[in-house]
Amino acid sequence: MTASEKLTKLIENDELTDEQQDNLMDWNVYQVEDARELFKQMLSNDQKKGGLSEEAIITTLYNLISFDDEDFVVCEGYDGSVDILDDDTLDDILDID
Repeated sequence: MTASEKLTKLIENDELTDEQQDNLMDWNVYQVEDARELFKQMLSNDQKKGGLSEEAIITTLYNLISFDDEDFVVCEGYDGSVDILDDDTLDDILDID
């Protein structure tokens, strides 16, 4: 089972604590479909870019193309990098030893 599948199961079963949900946001973990929408909105709204350049937003959108909608990814918006959520990262986010 992939980290994305594990996280999907935890979310569907409402098994994440508030702290774990906050950690997901702090680590910039998004489901690909949601990330695409977020970065498209950021690109179309000059006021809400969160300090990101248009180039970084476009690079992030381009990098999201290679992932399936249901995958969870870690987005580093400042340089446009996008990585699939892996087991070690998920464990760190959820504070699992």
